[in-house]
Amino acid sequence: MNELITYKGRTVPWVTRWSGEYVSRPVTLMAQTTRDTRTGDVATELRLVFEDDPYAVRDDHDFLWSVDATARAGEPEWRQVNSMRQQASMVRLRCQVCAARLPAEMTPWLLGRGEFDHLIANPESTTLTPPTCQSCWNIAARLCPWLRKTGSVRCIVDRREIWGVHGDVYQPDGTAMEDCRVSYGHRRATRLLTLAKQQAVCLHGLRELL
Repeated sequence: MNELITYKGRTVPWVTRWSGEYVSRPVTLMAQTTRDTRTGDVATELRLVFEDDPYAVRDDHDFLWSVDATARAGEPEWRQVNSMRQQASMVRLRCQVCAARLPAEMTPWLLGRGEFDHLIANPESTTLTPPTCQSCWNIAARLCPWLRKTGSVRCIVDRREIWGVHGDVYQPDGTAMEDCRVSYGHRRATRLLTLAKQQAVCLHGLRELL
């Protein structure tokens, strides 16, 4: 376990967003022309971009990511996660409470009873819940109102698969479908119109640690 972050005597999970970390970056749709470096073919694609930086770097799967600051200024927003830290927790396997590094195999996870039962019944489903090291299981179960309500399940995962993202998918008319999950295998046109906010993963070999 790494050193815990506290606020007014209360432990703050590493992935929690703070009020001073919210960054307002309006988005818009823009047609961009690209040339295939192998064939020389030219194509025009509609993509979602930040108004203040239309050419902001996207990830390797063409997603534009919502950006939060990471300074932990202000007060904890207990119900919100910092998009950058949530992604790091999933991709780099860091404990969502203390940021301790976790193994890529036999990874500890803590889930609500309802989500655990759903993932067991539907093994191809995804989760947005980051991993939690065993040292922080009791802390997380005590701190999280949802876990206190539903009950928590201590789990081990053989491996996690980075599946895709959770975010808002924009339509050509500028309207957005909020809280969608879009896989890395989805068609490119949809990925270019998605504002990613959290990383979604599949948990393979998920089982309860009794």
